[in-house]
Amino acid sequence: MKTNVGIYDQVVRTLLAFAVACFYYFKVIDGTIADVLLIVAGIFVLSSLFGFCPLYNLFHIDTDEKHSRTKSLTGLPAYRCRTVSLAPRRGSLNIFYK
Repeated sequence: MKTNVGIYDQVVRTLLAFAVACFYYFKVIDGTIADVLLIVAGIFVLSSLFGFCPLYNLFHIDTDEKHSRTKSLTGLPAYRCRTVSLAPRRGSLNIFYK
């Protein structure tokens, strides 16, 4: 499994999970919303521990610095353009690839 969660993203996820846990402990949140937020906080902790987020994988987002060299500023894959000559007098065709 390739990691796709960077160190800053892991820190933010852990801090948000800690904040939700504190809100629940001090009874700032309760009921169904507390249960949903605790589940989300648990998912945040697991994804920050393993460095992998399934939703990031689904949307091709990679905040890990080791892999983000080929990513665009939006986090989506950066496509390189290669010019392929079809015929010497007819011009060229740009083909996009990953």
